[in-house]
Amino acid sequence: MNTAFGQYQGVFESKQMKLDGLNISTLISNRGIFNQDITMNNFPGLEWPKGGMKYALFTSGITIATYINNSLKMASNSWTGEYRPGYIQHENGTPTPFTDERFRIYKITKNDNCNNSTDWIEWEKMIPFGAPYTDRNNNCSYEPCIDIPGVEHSYQTVFVHLTDGFIESHTASEGFGGGTSPVFAEMIITAWTYWELRDVQYFKFTIINKNDTPWTKTRIALMSDTDLGDASDDFIGCDTLMNLGISYNSDNYDGFGGIISYGLNPPSSGQRILKAKLNDVNYSKLLTSFIRMNNTGSGQITCEREPANLIEAVNFMNGLKNDSTPFLNPTTFQPVKLIYPGDPDLFTGWSERGTDGDSSIGNVLNCNGNLTGQVAPGIPANKRYVMGIGPFGFNMNPMDTLTIYMSQMVAKGSNNFNAVTKLKQLSDQSQRVFDYFYNEDYCEASNIISIPPTGFYLSDNYPNPFNPATRINYGLPIDFKLEITVYDIAGNEVAKLFDGVQKAGNYTLEFNGKNLASGIYFLKMKSGAFIVTRKMMLLK
Repeated sequence: MNTAFGQYQGVFESKQMKLDGLNISTLISNRGIFNQDITMNNFPGLEWPKGGMKYALFTSGITIATYINNSLKMASNSWTGEYRPGYIQHENGTPTPFTDERFRIYKITKNDNCNNSTDWIEWEKMIPFGAPYTDRNNNCSYEPCIDIPGVEHSYQTVFVHLTDGFIESHTASEGFGGGTSPVFAEMIITAWTYWELRDVQYFKFTIINKNDTPWTKTRIALMSDTDLGDASDDFIGCDTLMNLGISYNSDNYDGFGGIISYGLNPPSSGQRILKAKLNDVNYSKLLTSFIRMNNTGSGQITCEREPANLIEAVNFMNGLKNDSTPFLNPTTFQPVKLIYPGDPDLFTGWSERGTDGDSSIGNVLNCNGNLTGQVAPGIPANKRYVMGIGPFGFNMNPMDTLTIYMSQMVAKGSNNFNAVTKLKQLSDQSQRVFDYFYNEDYCEASNIISIPPTGFYLSDNYPNPFNPATRINYGLPIDFKLEITVYDIAGNEVAKLFDGVQKAGNYTLEFNGKNLASGIYFLKMKSGAFIVTRKMMLLK
């Protein structure tokens, strides 16, 4: 293993894999983005129907924006992607990216077996990193020719384990912010289909903070460049009850007869947040912002164009325009973070088609912080949407895990607006099938392991200052005698946190100072010749 992309000998090679078992086909890359064909210049990747050379989405990706030691950082996924295959190791207490030949994209289809599929045989290499499987003999130990790789009950599964830890993967030309130093995330992408829903695909994004420092004021968002067939005539919208982002055609004829245009009676595409949780706590609110972002060349007002920098991208993620101006409801002029929640088929509520039957009431053209502006019709154009997921500005401590489940689907109706109704019906089906089939309690969860560090380390406690409890991360490369002790400023021992033989690995423990006075304390770790001390501040 090394930090130079292992088998690539220092040169990263972009790869992608099709999830294409049924009537819908997409591409998943080893850069963290999906729904784009990265082997071609500027080409979409979500094909519907499969084999028809028509495309319902151009590109998608999950982006992290967070503060690390009060500095704004981002792991961006939109048009390029800032992830690479690999994982984060702690090398003498410093988060360090590693990769080797194991870290590639894997794919399992229903008729594969251990005799005809290399991915089936090599799936066990990813079991320690969260690859799912069906445990046929219920012993929670993966056995290659007994157990079944992939999501249980699925027709097809694609799996890839990524990290943003390689500094060379970060670039300001990513398209949606980006270009900072790494946040040291691991992102595990699992995508699959069920035979029962031939026009639906499912995704699971597992995001782990592998930094030695907390992520604070964190925001997570899904950015999608919709490009439904011909890109120039799209509308977008959302359903707040379904946690659904929607793309549909502005009229009943898509494009101008080009090869990738849908022509008469185009479909609608959508992406639904099925579930999200931080560690074991489910989010009660899933879709917390939904806004439009226009192609820079489409002639829209400047504060709704693609972000030119990191701050503008974060504003979009927070449900604002790129200059931090709020979006406004065109009838009440109240600031909103969820735009176009109405029904374009019934022509009720506020949609990009118009408001309650009036096509002239689509948008408020406001920038520069203005809370008023010209009311204008929705403009057919090359659209993107940004779906904010979960809380605004939450914290993720080291080793905290955020899990997001999503479905994406395409549906066709009697016309372009009725396609949205059919899409919503299919979206609800996708939720019911997910709830029925998907099992979170199978062996996958217990098989995600912590790779032992390459050296001893003791991280700073967090939070610091603290009241009354704080967490401490440490690690050992081998099984060894270990003492972790807390002393007051006079050198008196006030707590023994660990004293014994500790197995190799990464660990977190908690120190509670509820019975101690405010002041400075020292945390000391001793393991053989390795001795290190950290200063802690208790403030009550």
